[in-house]
Amino acid sequence: MARRKSDTDAASMDSLMDTLTNVVGILIVMLILAQVNASRSAKKLAEALKPITVEEFNETKAALDKIQQGLAEAKKLQAQPELIEAELAKKKLAIAQLEQDLATRKVPLIELATLQQKISEQQKLLDAAKAAMSALLAERDRLLALLQSTPVPVVAAPKIVRIPKSRPIPEKASFQRFIVANQRIYHVDVDLGMRLIMDDFNRSKLTLEKERTQRNGRPFTIYDQVKVVDYFAKRKPVLKDVEATVMPNRPGAQLYVIFQPKPNAGKALADILPLNSSYQNLLRSFRSSTVVWFHVVPDSFDLYLQARDLCDQRNLSAGWEISGPAHYETLTAFEVAPLEAAPPAGPPPKILPPQRTLD
Repeated sequence: MARRKSDTDAASMDSLMDTLTNVVGILIVMLILAQVNASRSAKKLAEALKPITVEEFNETKAALDKIQQGLAEAKKLQAQPELIEAELAKKKLAIAQLEQDLATRKVPLIELATLQQKISEQQKLLDAAKAAMSALLAERDRLLALLQSTPVPVVAAPKIVRIPKSRPIPEKASFQRFIVANQRIYHVDVDLGMRLIMDDFNRSKLTLEKERTQRNGRPFTIYDQVKVVDYFAKRKPVLKDVEATVMPNRPGAQLYVIFQPKPNAGKALADILPLNSSYQNLLRSFRSSTVVWFHVVPDSFDLYLQARDLCDQRNLSAGWEISGPAHYETLTAFEVAPLEAAPPAGPPPKILPPQRTLD
């Protein structure tokens, strides 16, 4: 019986030891796992923390010192409430003084947004003014450059011109006209040009009619203005120095003929000086009752003086007028239909035009 009890106790001790051993093993395993988790957490925390430089550390320390100083001043003010009351009284006094100044000077309070908008508008105006000033300065520089590169014109010495005594034009005088322009002189044979135009018109006038009517009890024909102008645009009279063109007269019943110099025509000064020149031969063919009339463009005044002296040598009467490089005549032999209504007639002029005279 004693042996059986001993075996039972031994078995119980073995079970107890096994249990203790298992518990200790579990604790060791848990301790190891806890150590591993702690290492991983510390590593993650270290990775999460951003390293700082010495400058950042100093800045952080200075900010912390400032905060601590502010806390100290706050504690000081909290311990002495009379200082807070004194500061409040000073601020209130300053605000009251500012309000009084604004009321006295009548200075309106401007909101910050309104002020910023006004500043922006003024800045835009300033930028526009700067841009305009830059453009003006650039234009000034361009004009200065052009002025510096422009050659100085050579001014010819003034010439003394003899002005003859004026005398009236004979009533039955016939005119021979010359255009003096482009340093050349052009003979305008008005009689020949008008005769050639009328001869051509009479040959084709039946095709140019617009309507037939009665005037002063007689048959009267009115011609188509468009047809007449188009007809003479294709059939111009052949003249030596000038070209004759029939011009429209939209509100009128009579057309105009304009005589203009032909290109590469006319005579220069060197061409009219020889005694056998075509210009002097033409002067010799004129009758003594002929009046030589010069239409002078200002750029060719010197040439006119030379041509005029040759007229004086032939004892021919002469006159001149400043005009453009053209001469106009009116076609009075027939009438055309106006293309538009004539403007209302105004009051008659009170000043008479100057009378032509001979030099």
